[in-house]
Amino acid sequence: IEVIYQDEQSSSIEAKELTMGQFKHKKDGKLDSIAAKIILERWLRQ
Repeated sequence: IEVIYQDEQSSSIEAKELTMGQFKHKKDGKLDSIAAKIILERWLRQ
């Protein structure tokens, strides 16, 4: 299995900016899901 590393730097900050504070609590995982989407999009653009 090949392992590919992707920079996660500032993905959570970018997710917060994209949602404009809609998700104030990280407990439900919505903000983390958006951050994961950002990380995947960065990888796909490479």
